[in-house]
Amino acid sequence: MEDKIVKFEGYEIHKSEWFRYLGSIIHKECVIDVDIKHRIQAGWLK
Repeated sequence: MEDKIVKFEGYEIHKSEWFRYLGSIIHKECVIDVDIKHRIQAGWLK
């Protein structure tokens, strides 16, 4: 079983498959499909 919590300087941080950085979605596998889909959906909403 894989531990989903990382401890860093006394803080517990939950592991994630992706995170948002400067408006882009960064995936742990370095795929950009999620970011592209999000940007297309955001464009259609505007």
